[in-house]
Amino acid sequence: MQQSKMLKNFSGLLLVLLTSLIMVNRASAKAEFLGPAAAAGININAGCATCHTAAVGDKNNVKPNYAAAYKLDKTGFSKLANLIKGCPSGQTLNTSTFVCTASAPTPVPCVEPKKLVNGVCTLPAPTPVPCVAPKKLVNGVCTLPVPTPLPCVAPKKLVNGVCILPTPVSCDDKDDDGDDDKSSLKISDPGKVFVHAGKILRVGITVFGDDRKTIMGVSDLPNGARFYDAYNPSLRSQEGVLLWRVPLELAGKKMKFKLCGKTSGGGKGNSHATRDVEVEVLSPTSNTVKADPVVSANYVTSSVYNPVTGKLETSGQITWYWKSALAERQAAIAQPVEMFEAESNTPLGSTKVGLDGRWFISVAVASNNVPRVVDASFLGRLGTEPVQQSGISDSDDQDDDGDDDHEDDKEAKKDKDD
Repeated sequence: MQQSKMLKNFSGLLLVLLTSLIMVNRASAKAEFLGPAAAAGININAGCATCHTAAVGDKNNVKPNYAAAYKLDKTGFSKLANLIKGCPSGQTLNTSTFVCTASAPTPVPCVEPKKLVNGVCTLPAPTPVPCVAPKKLVNGVCTLPVPTPLPCVAPKKLVNGVCILPTPVSCDDKDDDGDDDKSSLKISDPGKVFVHAGKILRVGITVFGDDRKTIMGVSDLPNGARFYDAYNPSLRSQEGVLLWRVPLELAGKKMKFKLCGKTSGGGKGNSHATRDVEVEVLSPTSNTVKADPVVSANYVTSSVYNPVTGKLETSGQITWYWKSALAERQAAIAQPVEMFEAESNTPLGSTKVGLDGRWFISVAVASNNVPRVVDASFLGRLGTEPVQQSGISDSDDQDDDGDDDHEDDKEAKKDKDD
């Protein structure tokens, strides 16, 4: 019995000892955490409940994020202090590092229509207003564009923004006094010119042989005809062109007019040259094909009969309308140039046109049946040229009637439908 009593006393003593040890450990843990926490400025009046969800703290009841903040700074408790106390005014706690950093400035509300751009209230760029053609948007304003001056086609000249035809000078207006150097100035010879009644006569001439200023003129100009001239610096010559829509009632008629050129200045006697041009008007052509606008003109540059070979060889040049596209020209050359005897309209042959506008045709003709004049028709554009015999000299400057040229005056444009 005595042994039982001793065992009971020992058990009670052991319980007291264990309880004492637990209380010592808790007091020691309390002192380990609460002391440094207070030193860091943390309010520890709640004891363990400062960091735990219970009055008695252990690792299982630590408040959210407190353990993470503690582990980042176990000695100074600065991170835990930031979490518990919060950051000073104007700073924000980083929930990953538990460091207080300056807060982003609160945006100032912008007054409409301003918008916040990079922290500054700014007026937005205005939305462009669609302009009604032909107006265009210039600096935010719908404005009529300044018209681009159209290039004048020679012989027209730009006067006050308008392409007009200059007034021709008459040869009779030239002063022939002092013309003591007549041999220096030369004027090209267009030879005899043929044109169908109702068509456009186009005769080009050149005055050359003197570097001084040269003026050109024309006398006996047919009614309704016009003459223009201009200096060509590349060839150092004065060039002129005569345009005339031949009236139908002049069919079968012959007429002449005079071209002239004269130098002035230079400290020596003036040079003077004249040239008579004979025009024979043929009967109206039966060519009624409407002219294609892609073709500006069809020129017959030469037509020569060789009695040895018995061949009539004729060459020409198509000039394309300057605004025409390559595809339009390629479509046009699918059609041939057709050549006729100009006075009887008898077909002589046909040939193809190159993309560069050049064409050539050689046909056999009996020596007793050589035409006097030939016509060449291409898409409604007609060129006329007298036939020369091989070996007989004739000017290479012969110009055909230049029918239906886009460069002609308003009268000439009527011929587009011929």
